[in-house]
Amino acid sequence: MAPGDSIETLLDQAQALMDEGDFARAILFCRRAQALAPFRQDIRSLLAEAIDGRLMTSTGALDADFDPRDFSETRAAEGRVRRHRRPSQVWGFAMIIGAMVIVLVGTLLLMSALQGGERGGGEPDDLASLNAADEGDSSDPAETPPPVPQEISAADLTHQAEVSLGDGQLQEALALAEEARVHEGADIERINRIISEVHRAQGQRRYNDGQYQRALSEYETALEHDAQNALTQYSIGWCHHELGRDARISGNEDEAIHHFQLARRAFEQSIALDESLTRSHRSLGQILILLDDREGAFRAWRHTIEIDPRSDDAERARAFLQSFNARIPEG
Repeated sequence: MAPGDSIETLLDQAQALMDEGDFARAILFCRRAQALAPFRQDIRSLLAEAIDGRLMTSTGALDADFDPRDFSETRAAEGRVRRHRRPSQVWGFAMIIGAMVIVLVGTLLLMSALQGGERGGGEPDDLASLNAADEGDSSDPAETPPPVPQEISAADLTHQAEVSLGDGQLQEALALAEEARVHEGADIERINRIISEVHRAQGQRRYNDGQYQRALSEYETALEHDAQNALTQYSIGWCHHELGRDARISGNEDEAIHHFQLARRAFEQSIALDESLTRSHRSLGQILILLDDREGAFRAWRHTIEIDPRSDDAERARAFLQSFNARIPEG
């Protein structure tokens, strides 16, 4: 081959030799063309055809036609040939793929930087997260310490206790009030009123269920937290009233008189705390009748009418006076 022969000339000569059946020389011409252009697909295809033709005509002289280090041929079970690229071709492909990867990575980094600038010139999210990791900042929720709950103030606990009391959640109200009591700055007087109201409400439930002794215990506890509550004294009077009646029905007159005397004292203390509480005046009259003090009972009922003539307690007081043919005040 003359030094000025082109790739196309070499390929034309190789094709002509293949047409003549001279596959050995055709392989040599293809190899020379491939040395000038190692990545051309048409040269590789023509070389493959020349090798296949050579194999079909004479396999024994194949090694003499070309260097086995350049092309290693192995025949498959079906008679087809598997061709291996030369090491120079493999390195060439690897270099091209590596270059493409570098270009792709560079493009992605450039796009990420541009997007970070559009968000206001800040640091890109990926780089920021990497920097945070370098500084020991972990974004793993499992390793993030939980937020420290802020302590609820005594005023907030007291308010919640009042809300629970209004909703009838007595045990919750009591727990909140007791918790508020131990906090700094707690309004002890206000808290005591809440606790007193809780026990008063529980006492009322026991009383309605006929559990007068347990109701009395609740009312006495309520009185310990709010000794100036006239209604609590009134309720204590009625617990003793019912306990005295039960004792009288069972034949225990001494116990009955004892409870009636305690009821009288409770109603009188209720009136001393709140003179305008008509129910305490009316109830005092009822307990005095049981203690055989009619004149005292009449005075209590008349006083009930004088305080508020239109009240329900006044109506009941009139009925009591009328049943005893006692004088009923006008009004």
